[in-house]
Amino acid sequence: MASKNYKSDIRILADLSLSGHRSLLRGFAEELRKRRPCRLHVQGSLGIDHELQGLLLLEPAQKLPKGIPLIAVGQRVPGGCHLDWDSRSQGDLAADHLVEMGYESFAFHGLGPSSDGLFHGFSQRLIRLGKVSPLRFDHDPQREGGFVEERQRLRQWLMSLPKPVGVLTPTDIRAMRVVDSSSDIGLRCPHDVGAMGCGGDDFLAQLSEVPLSSVGLDHHRLGRMAAHNMILGLEGKPMEDVVLSPIGVRARASTDLKGQEEDWALALRESLMEGDFQTGSPAVMARVLNCSLRTLERRMRKRYGMSPSAWLRKEKIEEAKRRLLEGEDRIGDISMALGYSNLGSMSTVFKRETGLSPRAFRKRNRALGDLMPPLSRDR
Repeated sequence: MASKNYKSDIRILADLSLSGHRSLLRGFAEELRKRRPCRLHVQGSLGIDHELQGLLLLEPAQKLPKGIPLIAVGQRVPGGCHLDWDSRSQGDLAADHLVEMGYESFAFHGLGPSSDGLFHGFSQRLIRLGKVSPLRFDHDPQREGGFVEERQRLRQWLMSLPKPVGVLTPTDIRAMRVVDSSSDIGLRCPHDVGAMGCGGDDFLAQLSEVPLSSVGLDHHRLGRMAAHNMILGLEGKPMEDVVLSPIGVRARASTDLKGQEEDWALALRESLMEGDFQTGSPAVMARVLNCSLRTLERRMRKRYGMSPSAWLRKEKIEEAKRRLLEGEDRIGDISMALGYSNLGSMSTVFKRETGLSPRAFRKRNRALGDLMPPLSRDR
């Protein structure tokens, strides 16, 4: 039996330019090192390494080692444990959002067979809502012509679609391509083409020419699930496939077909994200927009059907949900960051809006992680 000082050598194949990969790896490292000494090595391609004790794949690999714990995220590999998000639930959320935004025509820009689950979930939900099935166009990485030809084909497809059209893609990067290609041919986003990705990558969302709407995925939590399975594999125990539900839609300007005043609404949300949650009030909101309280009240009731105070309260609760699910911050720290006078104040408002206390909400939505059996270290 290995000594307790023995460190398992774990290789990780990932693209660190993607914030989702970085968030997943944070969850993986945090959970793994709580339970077992290890060395983690992140690389962009997989070489032959005879000292490898475990492998986590966030990117495809051609030649895989045998006889070690192998965990693949978003892909299936022979002999490996499979972790992924519930693609059909993602499709459901996207369809609901685009219909709610007022789109009547729909399309799907996929990545081949790996996108089939998401497409079917999206299509079936639209049909249940009384809409037509989405038109589909897939990126083909094997096709000759490279990026320029692929982008031209995407432009032609977008031009051929009925307008306005809501377009779902499997990734936020692919949604950015839809926004860019639409702009290239004079189509307005969201008025002609509504672009929506999957991943909830806040950096890419703001990097896009038009801020992206996206189905949010809890990468940090999936990283914890990967760590749990890696430890099972290192101990010679059977690993367990995991399918994790998405955490909701992050709505931004790229699908805001109804929003005739999206610029001011976006300005308010941006100010909150930059720190005004702590000092947020109708008076502060009016200053951000350089308007009177009466004008703010009129805009809010016309756009959202609620008062500025009610809108601010709703935004705080949505941000609290996101922080409770995606991070490890203490609930008291979240309360302070969102401008509540104390934890009790946030708990009261949160329970009134959701039916659960913040602690119960986090526990219920992390039930899979919290039900992990305790795993012992090698002795």
